[in-house]
Amino acid sequence: MDDKKKYGRLIIISLVLLSMFTMTGYSQPLSFIPNGLTVEAGTGHNQLFWDYRDDYESGSADRKEFFLTPHIRLSYLFNLAENISILPFISYNRFGGKSAEKANGYKDEFWINALSGGSFIQYKVSTFNIGAGIKYNYHISAANRHYGYINDIIGTDRTWEKEDADFMFTKGSVDGGIRAEYNITKHFLVSAEGWFGFTSLEKSSSDKNIDIRQNHYRIMFGYRF
Repeated sequence: MDDKKKYGRLIIISLVLLSMFTMTGYSQPLSFIPNGLTVEAGTGHNQLFWDYRDDYESGSADRKEFFLTPHIRLSYLFNLAENISILPFISYNRFGGKSAEKANGYKDEFWINALSGGSFIQYKVSTFNIGAGIKYNYHISAANRHYGYINDIIGTDRTWEKEDADFMFTKGSVDGGIRAEYNITKHFLVSAEGWFGFTSLEKSSSDKNIDIRQNHYRIMFGYRF
């Protein structure tokens, strides 16, 4: 099954399950679920900033074209004071980047599937929670999809080809982020986040000094019990 279809269905299933929980919540209180537990699902745009240099040259091969990937999160809201809270979480997300199309028609996508854990500290203003956080990403797998090859001549017949890319990336990374959350009702919420890579994603290379970092901007919808 195509990865985009697979993860699109994953988000749809998550939203359906979320709807079932909320409908049940209206008709019969779910007393076994603690208040503050939050389920969110959404999608976001990803960018990879890809810089390289060696004894002969330096440059960048950034992948910043519009590129949507899924995100699913489970978190718990702890109120520390009247307007201050922390929001620890665990999540699945995919991040990466898509290149612009070259003059010869070549383009590619890189992505990493990750399990993440972290926390936000938030300040409440009316129906908004605004905060900053940090997370660690454990990289489950990485892949690359490319349309032909970068050195193909113009007019070459091309097809999309997918390859494993685990050998290119580290097994973990650290990001810092900001979050704004709006409470639509007592239970339903929508949030926007931006995440920025603190550590390089690239494994050590013997012939080039390469630095790969990610930015990730996402929107999520959720339900807080």
